[in-house]
Amino acid sequence: MKNSKSLKGIVIMLSLFVLVLFVAQYFVYRDIRIKNQKISVLERDLSLQENRQEYLIAMEKQINSMSADLEKIDNSILSADGEVGFINSLEDLAAKNKLKFEPEFLGSDENDPTLKNTNIKTFTIRAKVTGSWIDTYTFISELESNPIKIKINKLALSNVSADSGVDVKKFGQKWQSIFEIVVLKYK
Repeated sequence: MKNSKSLKGIVIMLSLFVLVLFVAQYFVYRDIRIKNQKISVLERDLSLQENRQEYLIAMEKQINSMSADLEKIDNSILSADGEVGFINSLEDLAAKNKLKFEPEFLGSDENDPTLKNTNIKTFTIRAKVTGSWIDTYTFISELESNPIKIKINKLALSNVSADSGVDVKKFGQKWQSIFEIVVLKYK
């Protein structure tokens, strides 16, 4: 009987030990599962962060490679307060080419549908230039090569020489051109 009591005690002890092991195993399993979930979340966040950083680096490289082009574009648009300076540069260009420059109309248009929802508007200049044909031609050529993007809308060129008996195709005679140009301007 003593053996059966001691055997019962051993079985109960072993049963309790196995039960404690199962409970401990459950808590260890649960702890491992929670840590694996946290690791999975951290791996996903790290992967997203890596992808974001790679994207930002690629964008920075692209922006750096386009900065010269962006600067050219920015320099081809007249600044918000650059109207007077631009007109002065036109007068200087005309004077350099021995031409008389007379502005006839200056105006801005903020209602251009192609520029809707932008901070850009158009600035129109209509002017008369008087001088020799070759100087007028040079002036117009230099206008087109100006860093500010200039669109020539209208151009009328006529001979206004006082001597009508002279061949009108000579370059040295007095010519008058009336032109209308449009430039883009920041608001």
